[in-house]
Amino acid sequence: LMMGDPRHLGLAEADSRALFDAARPYVEEAGHALLYGDAQTWFLRADDWAGLDTATPDAALGMDLTDWMPLGERAAAFRRLQNEIQILWHTHPVNAAREARRLPAVNAFWPWGAASTAGNRARLAAFDTAAWLAQLAGTASSDLAGLTSAIDGDTILVCGSAASYAAAADWGGWIGVMTQLEAQLFVPILESLKNGRIRDVKLVLSHRDALLEATTNAMAQRKFWRRNTL
Repeated sequence: LMMGDPRHLGLAEADSRALFDAARPYVEEAGHALLYGDAQTWFLRADDWAGLDTATPDAALGMDLTDWMPLGERAAAFRRLQNEIQILWHTHPVNAAREARRLPAVNAFWPWGAASTAGNRARLAAFDTAAWLAQLAGTASSDLAGLTSAIDGDTILVCGSAASYAAAADWGGWIGVMTQLEAQLFVPILESLKNGRIRDVKLVLSHRDALLEATTNAMAQRKFWRRNTL
């Protein structure tokens, strides 16, 4: 069993709401709260599942889901709930109507991104991200250049513009996005480091299996003996 790209699911708000309303009693019976975000994303309050080791949908995309199922002490409880909802949705009218329209059935939910309310209080800015993330961000824009110039103080900037191209292995589109990021994000940030407007930058790049973190600051730009590399 492999996961398709949720971006291509074509799930309308009305269908998502109907599936949500059907699943919520099962989730509440298991002792958790379920909140509706948008058609693609719901929020699960499950404090006792905080230790689950989960993967993002993009990481599991196109892979055998057996290798990407959540792991941890409460994984069995998750699988029980998932199985109950799979059985519920299998015969749900929404899926019958979707199949009649030659659309893929919605046959499971996928938990990921466990977080707590404690921790980093940095501002969140978003560019070309899912609607729910843009709503959570204090600053969201479709204009990357304007967004970059507006960043001030401790800020986490999430750029989602390359994800769909990477998931589809569309490397021409991916290079085009990286060219845009270079011109409208990386170059202005480098200039801000050099003139002191920004003290330091941590770049976090995601991959299916790992994260790459690279940190630099204004002082590091003075290391003239180091040759720039990718």
